[in-house]
Amino acid sequence: MNMTRIAVLAALSAIVVVVFSIIGAFANATWSGLGIGLVVAGGIVWFIGRRPVDQLIADPRTTLVARRVAIVILVIAVPALVVGMWSPEIKASFDRWSGNQKQTLANAIDKDSLQSEPEVGVIATLAEKTALYNKQGEPVWAMPAGVRVKLADLEGVPSQERLEGMTKVVLENKFGDFIGGNVVYVPSRKLKFG
Repeated sequence: MNMTRIAVLAALSAIVVVVFSIIGAFANATWSGLGIGLVVAGGIVWFIGRRPVDQLIADPRTTLVARRVAIVILVIAVPALVVGMWSPEIKASFDRWSGNQKQTLANAIDKDSLQSEPEVGVIATLAEKTALYNKQGEPVWAMPAGVRVKLADLEGVPSQERLEGMTKVVLENKFGDFIGGNVVYVPSRKLKFG
């Protein structure tokens, strides 16, 4: 294939991509137009310049994958482009509706995430009256059963010869939140979850 034929083939492919992109822009389906233009341009290169393309793509599996990708693009893009050409207003309305549905789903996932344990933290209550300890294992306060605490460290301090297993927790502040609350240690066996 000589250079002139390659240049004509490249120019023709570029014109096809531009034309379909313009049609897509008019139809409020720019990406569909671009996708169809690329597939059609690829088809032109494939059928007109078949011998050089065969030399570039020697593996028949690559050809099969390219055909399947082209079919998927066409199945998705052609209906969008046809609806857009038939009525750009309907396509714009569908795009708006589709965007709203995606946002609704994203909002539902975000709301669910806001209440998840990693977001809220692990909350427990004291199962019985207990002393609260500092890092050195010295008692600093006593608390009644039922007080809510937030775990500050799930790994805790393992039981040792002169120290039972302890969990680092945050106490509620005066507003019932765990922001700026005192950090203390509680015997792990005295925490009740759920």
